Amino acid sequence: MMNFTELDAKEYAQEQSGTIVIRTYEEGCSRDERRKASKPERRIIKSIIYGGLLAIREGTKTDNEIQAIIDSCEFIAKIQLPEMNGYDSIYNPMKDYVRNINK
Repeated sequence: MMNFTELDAKEYAQEQSGTIVIRTYEEGCSRDERRKASKPERRIIKSIIYGGLLAIREGTKTDNEIQAIIDSCEFIAKIQLPEMNGYDSIYNPMKDYVRNINK
């Protein structure tokens, strides 16, 4: 079991939901821009990160299971907010949290 509380996960998700990375394409090249998230975007980002962290926290998970949860959260985010760069907005914050939680 990962060593963090539900409140820790909720606070982290709230903090991470403050910004969003938007990906646009111009002449075949991608461009990412980080900006402040709107209230609806914040709600989506927070719920995805929080829910994913709770799933990781629940019971003993292998590294592969944790990775599958994080990957799933990134894909769910992409469905909810298609213009969002889910890698920077969801995947990286979740990986950082899990990597640093038990140090």
